[in-house]
Amino acid sequence: MLARQPFVAVTVAEEPRIASAVVSGVRRTLIDLGQWPRVRARAIARMPKVRSWIDSALDGSWCPVAYHIVILESVAAEYGDDGIAAFGRARLLDNMSGGVLSPILRSWMRSYGGAPGHLLRVSPHVWRAVTRDLGRMVVVEMGERATRFRIEEMPEEARRCVAWHRFLEGYGVALLEAGSYPGAHVEISLGETPRQLEGSVRW
Repeated sequence: MLARQPFVAVTVAEEPRIASAVVSGVRRTLIDLGQWPRVRARAIARMPKVRSWIDSALDGSWCPVAYHIVILESVAAEYGDDGIAAFGRARLLDNMSGGVLSPILRSWMRSYGGAPGHLLRVSPHVWRAVTRDLGRMVVVEMGERATRFRIEEMPEEARRCVAWHRFLEGYGVALLEAGSYPGAHVEISLGETPRQLEGSVRW
């Protein structure tokens, strides 16, 4: 008779996901800017299987982060680093005026717009709200005119997406400028630790 084997629970890693509303919002802003046809064509050329979803409504609350990455990489390939950073700024302005993050961002601006340090402390909550299994954002140092943050345990596909880095830099600059801090600077880099992104903000 075979001996009974002990039960061992196996944890299956979830596929990294992002809120479907984020990807839909990116597409909407590109349409408004008149950039969607060129970005769409480039995305399909980069990853032919996107043809099955790129024009459709995204069902459900979450979608694979690969959807977001291929669009951002296509924006960067078409318009360069300055173009993807400018697109990040445009997305922040769109998010302020409408969309899933609009009520949160407007509330934060009323409460923290004049205090960048406090504004940046709530950024990890946004990251947690719009991502799943994409790592954890933490503020690691806060100064009078600067702060440092990192995203830990980030999947490599997303971590190494330089287009996303430039997009987030533009988004962050626009966020601080909306809080009456012109001339702010945001920098995101891979750093030396695997599965980790480093970020710095100065104002």
